[in-house]
Amino acid sequence: MQQKSNVISVCTQKGGVSKTSTTIEIATILKQRGYNVLVIDLDQQCSLTKNVAGNLETASIYDVFHAQATLEDAIQHLELFDLIASSESLSRIDRELLDDDDVFLLADACDILKNSYDFIFVDNAPSRNKLLAMSYIASDYIIIPTECDESSIDGVVTTQKDVYKLVNGRHHDSHAKILGYILNRFEPTNMCAIALDTLNSIAEETAEKPFVYTIRKSVKVSEVKTLHSAVSSYYKNEQISKDYNGLVDLILKSI
Repeated sequence: MQQKSNVISVCTQKGGVSKTSTTIEIATILKQRGYNVLVIDLDQQCSLTKNVAGNLETASIYDVFHAQATLEDAIQHLELFDLIASSESLSRIDRELLDDDDVFLLADACDILKNSYDFIFVDNAPSRNKLLAMSYIASDYIIIPTECDESSIDGVVTTQKDVYKLVNGRHHDSHAKILGYILNRFEPTNMCAIALDTLNSIAEETAEKPFVYTIRKSVKVSEVKTLHSAVSSYYKNEQISKDYNGLVDLILKSI
């Protein structure tokens, strides 16, 4: 078991790069291996909450931020892992949380939750807003998923720069480290090979020397969403599940 609890955000400003699927798979495998795992859905689209059959009618992270519910009230104990659900109301956070200290609300919540969990994962929306800044501040580590197209790779660089602004700024609001890049929907094509080379070059120039890992393209990643499950749970013996288990091995080794 881990001696230290870890908060890990899965994030990038680019949409459609499998942030939610990545979060679900990593969290599910860690839970299968005996760790206490919590996932916080910080995306106002509520995709992760819906994909794992979370209850959208109960207290959410939005309610916690507004002190309308306790953390204990908001935690849902699901088959795959524990969850604090998202809410469409999160779209109003930038207009509602205006005090300077509000950006630390997620970090404060995670500090309390660390007493009960080995891993806390935060799934983020594909947007640069206060919620994303809150996630950077709360996190010990950042995992950046991407795909093989140029705009997705650009999102890796942008995300990394935003994290470093908070880490290296005057107030050092974040202590997060870039843990790794995940190249999703990988295929044996020239475009994917170029993207992989680019990520390896970026990693080599990054102080933390983050890992670079590929997840093969598989329709099963989409199929399990309708089943409210994870490939590592529903398709345990498939190669795509082995990919995600290899990813978890790398994460545990890297932290």
